[in-house]
Order: sequence, then structure tokens, then C-alpha cells
Amino acid sequence: MVLNVIMLLLVALVPFLLNAVELSNSSLSVAKNLAIRNYSATLFTLDLFGLLLVLGLFYWILEQKESKSRAPRLLRLYKNGRNLMFILAGIMLLSAAPAFSYVILGNPVRLYLWYVPIMLFWLRRLTGFRF
Repeated sequence: MVLNVIMLLLVALVPFLLNAVELSNSSLSVAKNLAIRNYSATLFTLDLFGLLLVLGLFYWILEQKESKSRAPRLLRLYKNGRNLMFILAGIMLLSAAPAFSYVILGNPVRLYLWYVPIMLFWLRRLTGFRF
């Protein structure tokens, strides 16, 4: 129950933080806009970390419940999903470091790391491969 509420709150923050990252206020100076964008990008990265961590915990709970039912295929699926979510959460936490705020091609490096979960999701979806 607690994880559901945490996930709901984290999902509710996504549009607000993403809007702060993508849009700028024309009444502010360029330096202030960049500072707000960088701060919002860090918070958005931590939000993604929290979401992936909660998803990993959901997989872990499913794995614990299914361990009693002798279904090795499901157990392997849940373990692989759990491991993938925790690895992606680690990547997101790492990308929140100030070292990833440097700009390449007009975007912070951490923005490119945000594509990793999206690409893996679509790769899994299109190929049917379960990591």
C-alpha cells in the first residue's frame, strides 16, 4: 500500500519537473534559466530513480510471493525484471551527479542517460526478449 502511494506521488511530479526542464521563462536571464533547468533536471532524475526503485520493489514482492508456487518461468521473469529495474535505478541515481550536468549538443549529458530506460522498454517490447 505504501509503495502504491509513493509511486502515485512520484508519477504526479513527472509532468511538473519535465515542464521545468523543457520550457524556459523569457523574463529571466539566461543564467537563471540554466540554473533552474539544471536543478529541475536533477530533481527529475531523482524522480525517475524513485519510480524505477519502486518498480524494482514491486518485482521483488512478486518474486517473494511466487517463490512458494513452483513456477520457475515466472520466478525467472520476476528476478530479471527486478534486476533490470534496480540497474536502471542505479543509472538514474548516478546521472543525478553534478558531473552529468555538462552540456553536449545543447543538452545536459544526464538527458541522454534518461533514454536508456526508454530504449530498453521498447527493445523488450518489440523483440519480446525478457532480460
